[in-house]
Amino acid sequence: MCSEQINQREEWADIFKGILIFCVVLGHSNYIYSDILYWFSMPLFFMIYGYFWKDKGKSALIFLSKKAKHFFIPFVFYFVVLDLIPMIFLEKISLEIVLKRCFAFVWSGKLYQGVYWFIPTLFLSVCIFYFLRRCFDRRKRIIIMCCMYVLGIIISIKVVPECVTNIPLYLCLPWNADVCLLTVGYIEFGLFVHEVKGKINLNVKAALS
Repeated sequence: MCSEQINQREEWADIFKGILIFCVVLGHSNYIYSDILYWFSMPLFFMIYGYFWKDKGKSALIFLSKKAKHFFIPFVFYFVVLDLIPMIFLEKISLEIVLKRCFAFVWSGKLYQGVYWFIPTLFLSVCIFYFLRRCFDRRKRIIIMCCMYVLGIIISIKVVPECVTNIPLYLCLPWNADVCLLTVGYIEFGLFVHEVKGKINLNVKAALS
């Protein structure tokens, strides 16, 4: 019974993430409603991550080092295969430009255009969320995250230009730290939904027993 529940959970999550990936791909095309897709597809990725959040009984070093390996080994591999090797052997650009692009990749965020922003931003969001959970109860966390979210919205509207390709260098924060002001709240919301669902299931089972 337990294994069936786990398989069902993973099945619906995989299907849902597949739909969101399709929305992201569609959003990167010339689709007329691309902006609308961005508004819900990326936040939902972070909410799903929060829904399956598990950090019980794990120290900060063990938890975050495991996450870092899980995120950054494939992240660097794809960069080497898809970007670095073509840069060196196909584009045959100078070593100076290669090093600049490697630095931009490590800095990530808006400095390195493309899809690479997501993994560093997710990891930084996970780090922030982990320490907020360790240091504050839910009520205080929600207050902090609401303040972070409002600040993130203000920055995205008033500071960050609409076209990020023309963004000034001083606004290219490492790992999209400004975006984390928003995404940490999405992770919290996903975890909250999971806990509410668990309580509802327990109440239903208690009522039926």
